[in-house]
Amino acid sequence: MNIAVFITAHNRSRLTERCLQALEQAGQSSGYKLSVVLVDDGSVDDTSRLARAAFSGELTILAGNGRLYWAGGMRLAVSHAPSGADVYLFLNDDTFLRQSALNRLASTLEVAQSKSQLHHGVAVGVTSGDGRQTYGGWRSRTPLIPLWLEYVPTQPGNLPCDTFNGNCILMSRDTYEYLGGLDPIFSHGMADFDLGFRAKHKSVPALIVDEPVAECRHNRDVVPNRRQGNGLSTDWRAFTSPKRFPPREWLVFAYRHGGIIWPLVFVAPYIRFFISYLRRLD
Repeated sequence: MNIAVFITAHNRSRLTERCLQALEQAGQSSGYKLSVVLVDDGSVDDTSRLARAAFSGELTILAGNGRLYWAGGMRLAVSHAPSGADVYLFLNDDTFLRQSALNRLASTLEVAQSKSQLHHGVAVGVTSGDGRQTYGGWRSRTPLIPLWLEYVPTQPGNLPCDTFNGNCILMSRDTYEYLGGLDPIFSHGMADFDLGFRAKHKSVPALIVDEPVAECRHNRDVVPNRRQGNGLSTDWRAFTSPKRFPPREWLVFAYRHGGIIWPLVFVAPYIRFFISYLRRLD
């Protein structure tokens, strides 16, 4: 199996270095051929230099302008996928694979593909950090509120999920193209969830690997604290930035996946923002 590995990095050189070291070890354990395409999105640290030193296999480094964010970086990486790679691995640069990860992802992918008439499927790797699940697959708690989500736990039997984080997912090139890839309208975190929901809508099985395959700490973006001297406009810009709830992107996402109550889903985070801001003024 020839696997193209796509990674986007920005000013996290030590994490990127460790990610590539763990990836190389996992590749050696599995025997798969790995071709890494790393987008260094305008890093001002030594990301590219450390990446080259950390991975001795086939590595292509592409330079971004610093404004690609995760989804833009991954789209650029996929556009430079090696022609011989038949399987795609999406991997975050703060995600450190276990040695058995690639074998477990590959076996889960085979199970997922066997459940599809068109032989499409996605293997979703769960990550853990600080003793708990941090990223992986998600399922809707109720069909009436599709975006009321909960984690799908790891357990024997490769449970299905309704959508997924893009920290560690494996699929064939054909499946990625069948799903239409990462939608260019999304800059960052909504892109992977949108891809996951589109997999469900197209009846492409997305299955959870039966145990965590990598270490990855939860990365939470925090809205600036009003008591630290930030004004409303500063807080609002942070809240509506590409990493949080950019209105145009969130509108499209809510409309596509929020069900019949999508207008309420769309306005809910902005209402919560203003309520929280007013409370901090007290």
